[in-house]
Parts: sequence; C-alpha cells; structure tokens
Amino acid sequence: MKMLYSFRFLMPFVLALTVVAYGVPAKADKQLDEIAQKSNNPVSDIWLVLTSNNTSFLKGDFIRGTQVVSSTKLQPVITFPLLSGDYTLVTRTNFSFLSLPFDKEVKEFVNVAPNQFIGQGDLGAVLASPFGRHRGFGDMALLTMFAPRRDSGFMMAAGITQIFPTANDELLGQGKYQIGPAGMIARIGSGHGDPFDIDSWVIGLFPQHWWSVAGPDGRKFTNHSDIQYFISYKATPTWTIGASPEITIDWTADGGFADKVALPIGIGVSNVVRLGKIPFKWGIQGQYYLTGPERVRRQTNIKLFGAVFLPNLLTYKGALAANN
Repeated sequence: MKMLYSFRFLMPFVLALTVVAYGVPAKADKQLDEIAQKSNNPVSDIWLVLTSNNTSFLKGDFIRGTQVVSSTKLQPVITFPLLSGDYTLVTRTNFSFLSLPFDKEVKEFVNVAPNQFIGQGDLGAVLASPFGRHRGFGDMALLTMFAPRRDSGFMMAAGITQIFPTANDELLGQGKYQIGPAGMIARIGSGHGDPFDIDSWVIGLFPQHWWSVAGPDGRKFTNHSDIQYFISYKATPTWTIGASPEITIDWTADGGFADKVALPIGIGVSNVVRLGKIPFKWGIQGQYYLTGPERVRRQTNIKLFGAVFLPNLLTYKGALAANN
C-alpha cells in the first residue's frame, strides 16, 4: 500500500498517456516526423541543445521529513561525420546547476556525482541540523561516442566519458578528474501506432562508468556507474509513451545491493512540435525509486525536458536546413 500511495503523483501522466494512446490528431509534417525519428536515437547525427530539470524528493534515516533536490542541466550535443559519413562522432557536454537541501558545512559527509549522492563519511556525525539550501554549479561531464549513422534498426555505439572537477565547492562535486567507458545498444523502430509491432518501439541500454584518476588526495576515490535504460512506444510519428530512468551505482558504498544501487522505474510522454520554424521536443516523466541507500535516498523524481534542434552544418540537409 505504501508503494501504491507513492505513485499518486503519477496520475497526471496516466491521463496524458490515455489521450495519446487513443490517438492525437495532428497535421501532416513529414519533415517534423523525420526529426522526431532522429530524436529517438541517442547517438543520431542531429545537433541539439537539451535542457532538463529533475526535482527529486529525498527521504532517509538522516533526512528530517521530506527534502527536495533540484538539478538543472544544459546539454549541447554536437556531431561530426566520420569515414565518408557512414559513422558519426557524437559529443555531449553536461553543465549542471544544483539546488540542495544541505548547508555547505556537510561537504565532509556527502557530495554530488551525476544523478546521485556520494557518501564521504558518517553523516550521522553531524550533530546540528544539516538542512538549509545550497546552490551552485556542479562538475562538468563530457561524453564522446562513435556510432553508425542511421536512424532505425539495431545499433551499437562506444566511447569514453569524463567528469571534470568544475563545481563551485566540495559539496557540489567530487573534486576528482574521472574517466571511463561508455556504450549503447539499442533497437530503434521505424514505424508507429501498433503496440504489437517491434517497429513501433524504441528499446535500449546506455551505460557509463567512471574512475577517478587525478585530484586532491583528500577527496574520496570514485568508482561509480550510470546505466540509463530506455523503452518507449511510438503512438504517432512524434508522440511517444515510455521512460528513460537512470540506474546509479556507487561501487565504493558500504552495505549490500540496496545501499549501492539506486534503481528507478517510471513513465512519461514526449512530443516533437514546431516553435515557429524551429523543431522542439518536450517531455515529462515521473519516476519512483525501488532501492537506494537508507541514509539519504531519492524516493520519487519528476523530470521535465526540452530540446531545441539545430541545423547540422556538416552533414544534415533535411528538415532543419530547409526551414532556416
């Protein structure tokens, strides 16, 4: 019952999904459909600027009541053609602005990695209330991947991911330069509207892992992973129903599976529209965490995002170029 009660925040999404499932009338726009198809592929050759906000509700043994974390990210995605245009080099830079329900003084006990909190020590040793509000810029991440240039079918991609210690202070980042492998495996359908046809679905995994290789000796060694799984049904060429939660793993954490792994499930909708002549993708997702460290744990999360698509001046001569 407790878990069902926690899903009460998903009711608006259920209503939206019902509308999409029974059909959304839209004007024919083949160029927009082409862009929507490309946007289903995390390593497509399109250029875009993605902005997202995650509002997370924290609970735990060391959380008084429910506390709110806000993480806003700006992610420009730039791609380059390789090997006569048959492959694509995808670069995605992640700039983040954080608003945390902690005073700056708790930096000795906790800090922030992409999409997760990392324990530095015994948070229970904080005698005074740690809660306040602390804001600033987090660490910057850079993902670089090599992928085939296609928009549907089975595909794989591989590359490296890096984290740079650019945070304002110790609470907002890990203080280490980190690097590791990244990959993707996916099946991206080219159809829509038939839930029993694999071509109406987008399914895949997008793992990243980081180890710290440089930085101050006083900061904790890092060894953590982010595994995004995505599954969505294309109800129309531009509307999708599904989710893309991110499983986070802190391999250095004490305890068992639930202490190391934050495992979310969720559901949401997205659509591609035009703002004037500019293609724009928006979406909303609700997520619930099945596991997580009991001391400081995300319980639920609401994700909002919007992406502006830009003309790829190097390769793409389709809808974006035609409308700019």
